Amino acid sequence: MSDQQQPSPQHAPGFAPTPHAPAPGQGAPAYGAPGEGTRPPAPGDPAADAPGYGAQAPYAPRSTGAMAWALGFLWFVFPIGILAAPVGVGIAAAQLRAKGGLAAENGRRAANWNITAALIAVLAGVLALVCIIVSIGIFSNDPDAPAEEVLAVLGILGPVAVGVPLTILHAVVTIIGCVKASQGKVFGWRFAIPFLKPRPDAGA
Repeated sequence: MSDQQQPSPQHAPGFAPTPHAPAPGQGAPAYGAPGEGTRPPAPGDPAADAPGYGAQAPYAPRSTGAMAWALGFLWFVFPIGILAAPVGVGIAAAQLRAKGGLAAENGRRAANWNITAALIAVLAGVLALVCIIVSIGIFSNDPDAPAEEVLAVLGILGPVAVGVPLTILHAVVTIIGCVKASQGKVFGWRFAIPFLKPRPDAGA
């Protein structure tokens, strides 16, 4: 008898293990083909629409209403800027109102400020025109009337005294509005007349 140890049946060449039978009432496990579940679906396969494989939706930047504030720079387009700015901002505000939220509120406040500034400029111009017309009428009746000189000075210097500070203020407010809106914040000049009211569902 040889002292060499005989190999066990499990290690014998050509040995194939017998699969275990499932327990009563339990079906056989479905292992699937090797590598199944690790391959991405082929083009046209319905599984291609599953999360992770479908086409990504294009990124839509958030609307903040900064464009409405930027349209306020139409003010500086001579000679129609004073009227073009509130009209342009008003149209933008009407379009942004449908979106709601931050964009609608910034659009509303930008429109209120531009309409307020334009109204001040128009009233100053009308007042200056009235002063000049009245001064001419007084001068034609009494050339030595002191009121004529006062009204003439008001008619000439009035628009300058109002227009220059108003233009500077409008530029500052518009720039701040653009910056704040671009940062995702709501901005509005506190002294603007609220011609446009906020949406009923707006929190501001």
